Amino acid sequence: MKSSFWNKFLVTPTKINFPNYKFDLHVHSQNSDGKLFPKELIESARKNNIKLISITDHQTIDSYKDELFQNAKKNNIDLLPGIEIECQGELDILIYDLNPNEISQEFKLKINELLTYLNKKRNKYILESINKIKEVITTSKDFDWIVWDSFNDLQKNNFWKQFNFENASKIDLETGELNLPNRTYVSKPHLAKLLSTFGVIDMRKVDSSLNYQADEKNKFIQKHFIDKVIGWGLNDLSFDYETLKLIKELPFIKIIAHPGKPFERWNNSNDEKEFINFLESLFVFNMDGIEGDYRHYKEMGLNYNKVSKIYLKNRVKAKNTVLFCTGGSDSHKNLD
Repeated sequence: MKSSFWNKFLVTPTKINFPNYKFDLHVHSQNSDGKLFPKELIESARKNNIKLISITDHQTIDSYKDELFQNAKKNNIDLLPGIEIECQGELDILIYDLNPNEISQEFKLKINELLTYLNKKRNKYILESINKIKEVITTSKDFDWIVWDSFNDLQKNNFWKQFNFENASKIDLETGELNLPNRTYVSKPHLAKLLSTFGVIDMRKVDSSLNYQADEKNKFIQKHFIDKVIGWGLNDLSFDYETLKLIKELPFIKIIAHPGKPFERWNNSNDEKEFINFLESLFVFNMDGIEGDYRHYKEMGLNYNKVSKIYLKNRVKAKNTVLFCTGGSDSHKNLD
């Protein structure tokens, strides 16, 4: 047993243990792509009587400052250090420190070593996307809702100077202001929010058949312009086994996040046996469990939470091993 705390999530051959109070071990803050700041997430947890949370930001543990732990303690909330590591192809691994209410030096050291390598590799794709967005915005004649030609020289120069990685890393996803410390993580929401501030996309001219309204500019930019027109390079990458090998060696709790999402991304069927084989292939990398209570699945082919829990119990029985089952909302805003 790695920590007595984890008995709360212990899997046995006949039972999945969960705490007897509300918890959420998968939430995001403004330090990655959430809309609330870490302190606001603590307040949201308090209002909703959630007694245990983990802020599992993508590729960063910047939320875990002493003052946040103090704030959580003041509100009678246990705060478990965690992170969501992207392994491409919609495969994410949640990694947790061993105990709540403090972050160990070992966790900080080893996670930051991993991130130094991963973020350098990932940011190459973000920079490519920024350059491609600039190219399409300034040269394409295929979309009448791109109104670059109506810009004066001052507006054009401002776009060229300001639409960049640094500003995307500083943008507040709620207000659109460039008032945050530089993030280490930039993704589609940041580029969409930054791009929307320049007015180069006229939502009044967006084809109504695309089902986007004027107040859905960020959604349109993410779901249509970036995904379909630009092409988000990270979407097309298959699983990064080199990253999985690095995660395998970490002495922390390693949980497969929302396994139904990467499975359906790369499989043409919803066959239960194929899903189990998919889980088996990931446990080669020393996984400690599965997020078997993922609360954000939408119209998926299988009941992945149910099958994941059955798989965990069967694996514990067959392998005589210790495994855990966690749960979370994957919320990027208020908790409930």
